[in-house]
Amino acid sequence: MSSNREELALSQRRDLSDDENDTDEICHDPPRKVNVKDRVLSWFNPKKFDPRKLRGVLIGVTVITTLGEICTYKLIKQDIKSGEIPFYTPDVMILALSIFEALVAPIVSWWGYGKRRTMLLAYSSVVTVCCILWFFIPNVEERSISELCDAADENNIKFEGMTTRSITRLAILTCTSVSFILSRIGCWCHGIAYSDEYAPSRTSMHYGALLLSRVAILVIGERIMTSLLEKNLYIQTLIFVLSLAVNVIQLLCIVPKVVPEVDGVQRTPVSQKDRGFFLSLRRVMCNSVAMTQMLAMGLMAAALWGFVYNESEISKVKFNLVREDNVLINYTELIMYHFLVVIVGYAGVKFSAPVLMEFCNLKAMKQTILMSVLACIVFVALTVIPRCDHGEVAGLSETGLTIGSVPNFSCLPRWNEFQPVCVVDEMVTYVSPCQAGCRSTETNNGFFVYSNCTCAAGGRALIGACSNVRCTQSYHLHGMLLYAVVTFTVLVFQAQGVLLLRIVDQRDKSVVMGLAWSMVAFICFVCGHLSFLGIGLATCNWFEVEKCHLQNPLYPTFVGGTCSLLALLSIIISIGSYVCLRVSNKVRVDQNAQL
Repeated sequence: MSSNREELALSQRRDLSDDENDTDEICHDPPRKVNVKDRVLSWFNPKKFDPRKLRGVLIGVTVITTLGEICTYKLIKQDIKSGEIPFYTPDVMILALSIFEALVAPIVSWWGYGKRRTMLLAYSSVVTVCCILWFFIPNVEERSISELCDAADENNIKFEGMTTRSITRLAILTCTSVSFILSRIGCWCHGIAYSDEYAPSRTSMHYGALLLSRVAILVIGERIMTSLLEKNLYIQTLIFVLSLAVNVIQLLCIVPKVVPEVDGVQRTPVSQKDRGFFLSLRRVMCNSVAMTQMLAMGLMAAALWGFVYNESEISKVKFNLVREDNVLINYTELIMYHFLVVIVGYAGVKFSAPVLMEFCNLKAMKQTILMSVLACIVFVALTVIPRCDHGEVAGLSETGLTIGSVPNFSCLPRWNEFQPVCVVDEMVTYVSPCQAGCRSTETNNGFFVYSNCTCAAGGRALIGACSNVRCTQSYHLHGMLLYAVVTFTVLVFQAQGVLLLRIVDQRDKSVVMGLAWSMVAFICFVCGHLSFLGIGLATCNWFEVEKCHLQNPLYPTFVGGTCSLLALLSIIISIGSYVCLRVSNKVRVDQNAQL
C-alpha cells in the first residue's frame, strides 16, 4: 500500500516536471534575426518627438547663420580697407538684404507648412552647400599703412574702382548672405511652429533660448570673430560647413516623417483646411494684438540695434577710448553674456508647466510692458551719463580736428585714424602716433611705447589717451548698463514671441513668426538703420579717407535719445495692446456667462 503511494507521488512529480519543461519551451521563443538595415533606417524615421533636441538643432542653425552674417560684414570691411570697394558698401548691403528679408519672410514661413520636416532639411542643406563657396573666396590684397610719421609705405587705401577679385568676393558673399537669411527664417519659423504644434508646454523656454542665440551673437559676435576670421578664414569656413552638416544629420534623426508621439501620447495632425497664403496672412493681419506687438517688437529691436551698432563710436566720443580687439577681453565679455541663459531660462520656466499650466496672455503683456519700461530707463541712463574729463587733446575742438594747431607731419591716410596716444611729459593726448610726430616703436621695461616723438620732450608716448584711467571706470559702468539693456530687451522679445504664437490661429503659427521677422527687418534694419546713418553723417567732426573717424560730442546724446524715443513708442503701443486684450477677454467672459 505504501509502495503504491510512493509510485503515485513519483508519477505526479514527473508530470509536473514535464509540464514545466513544456511551459519553458512555449515561453522561450527562438531568437529573431535583427535586420541591420531596418534598424539603421529606423534611426532616420523616428516615431517620437523630443522638442529639446530640435531646440538644440535650431540654436545651432541660428548661431551659425548669425555668425555668417557677421563674417560677411567683416569680409566686406577687408575689401574697403584695401580700397577695392566703396566705403558705403556695408550699409547698402544691410539695407538691401533687410528689404529682401522683409519681402520673403512671410512666404518662406508659409511655404511647406504641410511638410515642415522637408523644409527644415532643405533650408539646412542649402546653407551648408552655399557655405562651401567660402573656400573659393579670393584672398584680399592687404595694404598695410604705417601708423608712424614719415613712413616709407605709401599705399593708397582710397577707392579707385572695383577689380575682378573684389567683384568675385562680393558675388560670393551676397549669395551666401541670401542663403543665411533663408535658412535662418525657414528653420526658425517652421521649427518653432512644429514644436509648438505638438509639444507646446515648454515653448516659452525653447523660444527664449533660440532668441538668445540670435541677439547675444549680434551684440558681441563681431568682436569675438576678429582674429579667427582675418587670419584663418578656411578654418572658420570648415567649422561652419561641418556644424551645418551635423545639424542636417540630426534633423533626420529628430523630426518624424509622420505625426509624432510626444510623452507617450499620439498627437493629432493640424487641420489643413483654409491654409492658403493669403488666407493665413489675412487672419494674422486682422489680429490687432498680433500686429501691434510686431510693431512694438520692431521699434524695440531698432533701439537696441542702433545703440549696439554705434557703440564703438559712442565710446570714442564719450570716453576717449578705442574698443580693444583683445581676445581675452572679448571672451571675458562672452562669458558674462552666458549669465543671460539663467535669466531667460527663469523667465521661460515662469510661463511653462508645471509653474503655469496654461499660458496667460495678460501676464505675458505685463512682462512685455515692465521689461520695456526698464529698458527705456536704461537707455535714458546711457544717454545722460556725462562724458569723462578727456583732459587736453591736441588739435581737437568741439567742431572737429584742427590739424593746423599741431605740427603738420607727413601722415598717410589710414582706415583707423583715431588711435590716441599720451605724451606723458606734458600730459597731452594726440589723436594718433603720427600726429604726435612718432617715428619708431620700442619696448621699455615690458611696456610698448612710441619713441622718437617730436611733440614729446622725452621723445616717448604711451598707447591710449592720458585720461584712460578715469575714463575706463566710467566705461565699465557704461558696459554694465549695456548688458542690462540687452537683458531687458531679450525678455521683452521672449514674452512677445510666445504671445504671438498663442493669440493666432493654430494654422498660422509659422506665418506669424515670418511676419514678425518681416516687420523687424523693415523697421529695425531699414528705417532704423537709415535714421542712425543720418545722425552719424550730420554729427561727424572728422571725416577723412571716405570715413568718419570721430563724431561730435552731441552724437551720444542724439543716438541715446533716439533709442529712448523708440523704446518709449514701443511701451505706448504695448500698453494699447494690453488694454485691447483685457477688453476682449472681458467681452468673451461676458458672452460665455450669457450662454
